[in-house]
Amino acid sequence: MKYILSLISIIALVFITGFSPSVTRACIIGAMTIIAKLIQKRSDTINALSISLFIMLIYNPFILLDVGLILSYGGTIGILIFAKLSGKVKNYFLRNVAISLSAQAVLAPITAYLFCTIHPMFFISAIIATPLFEIIIFLGFIFLIAFPPICLIIKMPLELFLSLFLKTAKITAQLPLAQTNVPRPCIIRNYFVLCNYFCYERT
Repeated sequence: MKYILSLISIIALVFITGFSPSVTRACIIGAMTIIAKLIQKRSDTINALSISLFIMLIYNPFILLDVGLILSYGGTIGILIFAKLSGKVKNYFLRNVAISLSAQAVLAPITAYLFCTIHPMFFISAIIATPLFEIIIFLGFIFLIAFPPICLIIKMPLELFLSLFLKTAKITAQLPLAQTNVPRPCIIRNYFVLCNYFCYERT
């Protein structure tokens, strides 16, 4: 029963967020993981990620040009590639930095190519903003499914953490080297190297 309720919640989340590429990707992967548990099969994150992209491209092939989709899948691929290394970090804050570093390993050449910028100070956001974001997600989910009296109780702390999160993002964006201009790299060569490494690790 809990898996069915989780599946319904995931589908509802997609409709609430307006089918944004990043949320749709996460929801498709989450739904596939739940379905795998229901039929007692082992889920593979790489396969789920590939299938989610395939489903989205069938629905709208031009979404491949969406910057949000490119960044979302790029960050996820980076996290998966270096999951073994980041998983060995026991400290909560250092683990957040390791996960962000894994994502940036793929996102840095993408942002350099698309925007001619990189973000060297990302680790500060990982240490400060990530815990706030996790709390916001938790409170926001309760806010969506709770009854009106409980929503009124949750509203104040939810607004507080949202305000802190936005202020943190604003402050970190104003730090020196928060956004550094760089020349546009040869992204094809970078991805060729990355794909070779990824395929080597999988075999």
